[in-house]
Amino acid sequence: MTVAGERPGRSARSPPGSPRRRPASGRASIPRWTASRRAARRPASASGSTSTPRRSPRRDRPVRRWVWAVPAIFLACTALAVDDASLRDKTVASVLALLVAIQLVGWGEEGMFRGIGVTTLRNHGLAGGSVALWSSALSGAVHIVNALGSRGAQGIPQPIAVSFAGYFFYLVRRVAGGNWANSVIHGLFDFSILTGTAVLVDQEAHVGGLAAILAYVACAVLVLARSRAGTIGRLKEAPWRAHA
Repeated sequence: MTVAGERPGRSARSPPGSPRRRPASGRASIPRWTASRRAARRPASASGSTSTPRRSPRRDRPVRRWVWAVPAIFLACTALAVDDASLRDKTVASVLALLVAIQLVGWGEEGMFRGIGVTTLRNHGLAGGSVALWSSALSGAVHIVNALGSRGAQGIPQPIAVSFAGYFFYLVRRVAGGNWANSVIHGLFDFSILTGTAVLVDQEAHVGGLAAILAYVACAVLVLARSRAGTIGRLKEAPWRAHA
């Protein structure tokens, strides 16, 4: 006799030469510990039945390779938008300090909207299109405060531009599989814009700043062109209908 739950030892086995006993069903018995290990490998649903494990909604699904063109366009336009003339008279330390400070802003905003915001929206059951829309709209809405301040009506275009940029940064997150790439590109993009607008006193507009606008136009044309074929995701989803 063995204790309940204890695996039988040698003393519990049948003596040599004795016939083996088979269950009434005629099928060989399976040790309890083997059956329990097999059952543990199969996740059970709420109803108690086993099912195939579903992918976590917090993870980014893979997208088509062409989406890598979005971060490539932003990096190319960022390089063109940097005002070298405004940085020539600055020390290396001051330029690096400005770059690091703006990088922190980029990481902070992306962590808030494409990090916490995207994860929260997904946890509430929103699909990829809704996640992209609302996370981008929220990031633009935060910048409306500039229009309420001293800038007045001049600050209205900024929330609109930030909303569009937020959607493109969301695509960068999707294709990179994490929040690091869009955070770095966000900081570099802002750095290039500020070098042509806010480094010198009474600084004149930099012609290369048009490259920042070109980034929006090029990415918009690319996404609209590819959305006709619905090829952002492996399931042939339209960009704004892609699952998160």
